[in-house]
Amino acid sequence: GGLLVITIWLGPLQDAVFGLILAANLAIGLSQEIRSKLVLDRLTVLSAARTRVMRAGSVREVSTSDVVRGDVVLLSRGDQVVADGRLIDTAALEIDEALLTGESEPVPKAPGERVLSGSFVVAGSGLFEATEVGGASYGSKLADEARRFKRAPSELRSGTNQILRVVGWIMAPAALILLLSQFRAHASWVDAVRAAVAGLVTLVPEGLVLLTSLALATSVLRLARHGALAQELAAIEALARVDVLCMDKTGTLTEGRIALSRVRPLEEGSEVEKALGALAAAEPSPNAVLVALAEAFPRPEGWQLRSRIAFSSARRWSAASFEGRGTWVLGAPEAVGPQGLDPTWDGVLAEARIAAEAGGRVLVLASAPDALLKPGTLPPGLVPAALVVLEERLRPEARTAIEYFRREGVELRIITGDSELTAAAVARRVGLDPAMVTGRASPEEKRRIVQRLQADGHIVAMAGDGVNDIPALKQADVGISLASGSAAARAVSQVVLLRSSFECVPELVAEGRRVIGNIERLGRLFVTKTVYAFLLSLLVGVVALPFPLLLRQLTLVTLFTLGLPSFFLALEPNLSRARPGFASRTVRFSIPAGAIVGSVTFGAFAAAMWFRGATLAEGRSVATLVLGGICFWLLTITSRPLTAGRGLLLAVMAIASSVSLATPAVRTFFAVESLPPGEWTLIIASVVAGGLLLEATLSLARRFERRLYQESASSSSPGSLQAPP
Repeated sequence: GGLLVITIWLGPLQDAVFGLILAANLAIGLSQEIRSKLVLDRLTVLSAARTRVMRAGSVREVSTSDVVRGDVVLLSRGDQVVADGRLIDTAALEIDEALLTGESEPVPKAPGERVLSGSFVVAGSGLFEATEVGGASYGSKLADEARRFKRAPSELRSGTNQILRVVGWIMAPAALILLLSQFRAHASWVDAVRAAVAGLVTLVPEGLVLLTSLALATSVLRLARHGALAQELAAIEALARVDVLCMDKTGTLTEGRIALSRVRPLEEGSEVEKALGALAAAEPSPNAVLVALAEAFPRPEGWQLRSRIAFSSARRWSAASFEGRGTWVLGAPEAVGPQGLDPTWDGVLAEARIAAEAGGRVLVLASAPDALLKPGTLPPGLVPAALVVLEERLRPEARTAIEYFRREGVELRIITGDSELTAAAVARRVGLDPAMVTGRASPEEKRRIVQRLQADGHIVAMAGDGVNDIPALKQADVGISLASGSAAARAVSQVVLLRSSFECVPELVAEGRRVIGNIERLGRLFVTKTVYAFLLSLLVGVVALPFPLLLRQLTLVTLFTLGLPSFFLALEPNLSRARPGFASRTVRFSIPAGAIVGSVTFGAFAAAMWFRGATLAEGRSVATLVLGGICFWLLTITSRPLTAGRGLLLAVMAIASSVSLATPAVRTFFAVESLPPGEWTLIIASVVAGGLLLEATLSLARRFERRLYQESASSSSPGSLQAPP
C-alpha cells in the first residue's frame, strides 16, 4: 500500500494498475470472510450453550450472554458455570475448576459457597445467584489459556510467517541496492525511484496470506453445509495432518442412549428392582444409565431419601441412603468391589467380566444396610446385590468413519471410562483392534494419554462429548465434540459436529487436504516471485543497469501467471496427503526456480541491451515476454498432474495473455514494444532454455524430496504414520 502511494504520486498512473489488483484481492477476501462470519454466527447460535435461569417463578432457557446479575441459575451435570455467583442450594454438587486453577480433582460445593465462571459441573446439581457476569466475572479476567482452548497448530500459519519475516529482512537491503543502482543508471531521480519501487513491489508475496485466508474461509462454508462448525480456521488444516485419532466410546462411537438388558440378582429376597428405581429417582440430573433405569423401574413407595453422592466419572459410582432401607451403591464393579480380598466379590467380578466381554455395559448394585454415607467415600461392608447389564447402540456411521481413517493410515484408539472389556467388544463391532482400547480411564488419564502421543511426535485429535473428555479435548491438537454432548465439551473443542454424526468427518479431512495442498502449490509460485525479484535487484546493482521491467509490465506478467490462476487453483479439490515441512519444501523449490527465472530474464534483457543494441523500452519488452513465458512454464509444472480443469485454466490464461499482447491499446498501456525478428529469436531461445532448466532442476529437487522422505520414514518412531509425498 505504501509503494502504491509512491507510485500514484510519481506517476504515470499505468504503473499503479497493481493497486486495482490489490483492491480486487481485498474485496474478494473481505467478502468471503464476511460471508463466512455471517454463516458462522447463525451456526454458532444453533450450537451455543443455553443456560437455564429462574425468572418470575418459572425456568427459562436463555443465551449465555443474556444472563444478568441477580439471575438464579440452575446447574446440572455437564453444565458450564457462566457467571460468578453464590450457591443457594446444592444436591451432591461437585465442580471441576481445572480450567481456572489447574486442579484436576472435582471440588464438592455446599450452599453459601462461591462458584466461578469457566468451571464445569461434573456431578450433582444446584442453584446459584449470579453476582458477576460478562467481563466482570472471574473467568473473563483470567488469561486466555486459562479459560479457553489453545489455538490449533497451523503449519501454514507458522510457515507463512517465517517466509514473511525473511522477506521483511531482505526488503531493506534490496531497497538500498535498488536505489543506489537506479540512481546510477537513470538521469532522473523520478525514473530511479520508479524502477526501485517496481523491484520492491515484486518482492512482496502479496497473495499468499490472502489466498490462505480465502481458502480456509471457503472451507468453513463448505463444512457448514456438511453439518460441521469449525470454531477456528486452523482446525481445518490441523485435522488433515492428524495421524492419531482418540475417541471416547459412550456417546461418541455409541449413541449415548442406553437400554437395560437384564438384571441378575445376587441376593435372595433383595429389593433390587426397588433399589434401582429409588437410585434413579434420587438424582435430579440423571445420566444416561439412570435414565434407562428410571424407564425400567418406577419410583418405589416408601423410599425416603436421606443423603446421596452423585455419580462422578472420577469415582465411577453413585450412592444414596434411604430411611429404613440402608445405603445402596451403583457403579463399575472394579470401583465398587474390593479385588482379591473377598471370594464373594471375586466371583461377582469374574461374572461381570464375562458379561462385559459379550459387549454389555456392566454395573454392580451393592448394599450396606447399616452404613452412613460420607462425601466421596464408599460405605464399609458393601454386599453385592445384583449385576446390571445395559446395552449401547452403535452410531450407524461409526464403522464407515473408522474404515475411512484406517484406509488413510490414521492410528485409532478408544479411551473410555467404561470397562475395558466392554469397550473392546465395541471396538470389535466397529472393526478396531481391541489392543488399541484403554478402559477405566479417568479424565486426567485421558489427558495424559494424549500428551504422551504428542510427545512421541504425533498430531492427535480427540473426539468426545462428555465432561470427562474435557481435559483430553483441551490437550489434543484438535478437539472434536458432538452437538448433543455437554456444553462444556463443546466449549473447549475446535470442531463441533452439529448433527452429532461422524458422517461428515471425511469431508473435514478432505477440506484440510485441499487447503494444504493448494496453498503449498501456490506458495511456491509466490515465493519464487520473491526470489527472482531479489536476484534481479542484486544483478542490476552489480552491473548498474536499469531495472529490467516497469511496474505495469510486472503486473501484466503476474496477472496471467499467478494472480488469476491462483484464485482458481486455491479452491479446487485436492486429496494429496498432508505432510509436515511446508516452509522448508517451499524454500527448496522456490530458490532454484527463482534463480533460474531471474537469471534467464536478466540475461535476455542484458543481451538485448548490450549485443542487440536495443533501446531501454525494447529491452524491457524482451524481459517482460521472457519473464511471462518462463513463469507460464513454471505454472504448468506446478499444476501437474494436469486434470481437465487445470488444463482448461492454462489454456484460458495462454489465450487471454496472447490476445492482450496482440491488442495495440493493451501493448501501449503496458509499454510493450513491437520487436524485430532478432529479439523474438532471443525471447524464444531464452524461454525454451529457462523452461528446460526448470524441468531438469525441479526433477532433481523432487528426487531429493523423495530421498528426504524415505530417510525420515525410516528414522521415525515405531507407530508413527507419515504420509508419502
